[in-house]
Amino acid sequence: MEGSVIMHWAYETANRIINERPNQSIYTVAAGISPSGNVHIGNFREVATTYFVAQELRNLGKEVRFIFSWDDFDRLRKVPQGFDDKFKECIGLPYSRVPYQGTTYADYFEKQFENELSELGIEVEFLYQNVNYRQGLYDIHIQTAIDKRKEIYDIINSFKTQESSIKERDAYYPITIYCDNCGKDETKVIEYQDGQLTYQCKCGCLKERNLVGGNIKLIWKVDWAMRWMYENVVFEPGGRDHSSATGSFNVSKVICKEIFSYEPPIYIPYDFIGIKGGTTKISSSSGQTVVISDLLKIYDKEIILWYYAKYRNNIPFNISLDEDVLRYYSEFDRYVNAYYKGVLKDEKMVKVLELSNISKDYADNVSFNNLVSFLPMVKNDVELLRSLLEKDNQNISHSMFKSRLKRAISWLELYSENRRINILKEFNQQFFETLSLEERGWVTETHQVLLNNKFSTTSELQSSLYAIPKNHELSDKELKTRQKKYFNILYNMLLGLDKGPKLSLLFFAFSSEEYLQLLKK
Repeated sequence: MEGSVIMHWAYETANRIINERPNQSIYTVAAGISPSGNVHIGNFREVATTYFVAQELRNLGKEVRFIFSWDDFDRLRKVPQGFDDKFKECIGLPYSRVPYQGTTYADYFEKQFENELSELGIEVEFLYQNVNYRQGLYDIHIQTAIDKRKEIYDIINSFKTQESSIKERDAYYPITIYCDNCGKDETKVIEYQDGQLTYQCKCGCLKERNLVGGNIKLIWKVDWAMRWMYENVVFEPGGRDHSSATGSFNVSKVICKEIFSYEPPIYIPYDFIGIKGGTTKISSSSGQTVVISDLLKIYDKEIILWYYAKYRNNIPFNISLDEDVLRYYSEFDRYVNAYYKGVLKDEKMVKVLELSNISKDYADNVSFNNLVSFLPMVKNDVELLRSLLEKDNQNISHSMFKSRLKRAISWLELYSENRRINILKEFNQQFFETLSLEERGWVTETHQVLLNNKFSTTSELQSSLYAIPKNHELSDKELKTRQKKYFNILYNMLLGLDKGPKLSLLFFAFSSEEYLQLLKK
């Protein structure tokens, strides 16, 4: 079996999980994000990585539980970029207690991302750490961490280079306490005895309490380790920043095993994602916050998944919003059509497409390139566009025509304002004078062909155009060079450009009065 299965990274990981955890009845795979702002496309790589591994586990016959933890019991650390300074008053509160847009800060950004995942067709079980902590689900494990606090201190300290002290070790508690008075985490444990602790807060509050009640949270590296054990997680990826030798994963791995007596999950790091042309890592703090909704405005959901599936998890990549959008659409459509015709030889791409949830309905889709090429010419007149594409045998009855049309319009508006192509108003005399006598003859013959013939389809017109510069004494390579020169001449005569959209469609897009005058001196 293994010899016939292409070793995509998600399959490799799923196979490793099964080999190392052969006795699992349910394979729990996990992802998690802190709702510190917009959940951007870099964050999404964590979900996508887990999602593809989950798919492969299911393909291998395993029952899978895919969980996503919202770390919404984390504190608000700073005023997010672009937010009002009034948010300074909320620093130290958990995200789930920060008021925002008629709800809470956490809820606002969580629901936004959950809706995006739903639109992508990704089903996941959401866990809310604010709820779990406050309901006391982790109380017994908080007690364990308190009881073994010095061992935890030693583990964490073993990954550091600075010296520790006995005093610091004695005063160490691996917890955060949200004050019962002000709600913030500006607290410090000043005494602990027999399950009772006393904390002091900067607000002036001094309080004794037990470990039950939900205002106590384990610090990050302990919290992560504890939740692996609690949820019986066998796989979770993490960003490159968590994956160094002294990073969060390696620390939590030791805590998980030595403090909570659980074998840490199999882990793979994923690298960063950028936007083509940018130099900054996408992050909420840097303001580089392109989100999945932004991608869905211009990309089909299957192409978004394809983007993430085709790059190995530890390879950084950029997502294009510029002219390369057209290249990726064309490349994706070509692969999909070859896949459903049974002629796609690239086995790795076969696996990538299957992980991207393509269906046969997707095949023979209308060309995104043609949509964005001719929408500006017809001034977004959809009916005229339909008429043009029908003449080119484009599948305008395709179930995805409307959604692709919507995305083409969005891309033109958002990322290609200067794409409008205008036909020239008068004969391009300056360019015409640079042509040889033979080349001038091509222009004249083109005028005659267009004047004397009524073409009903682009293929008929295209064949007639290709015939004009033909010379049977030339080799195929020489003929292609000659025809390329001919089309270059026509683009210059019509648009004043060296290249442009498909010429046969270009002629159908304008009235004969407009273009005939440009081909006759």
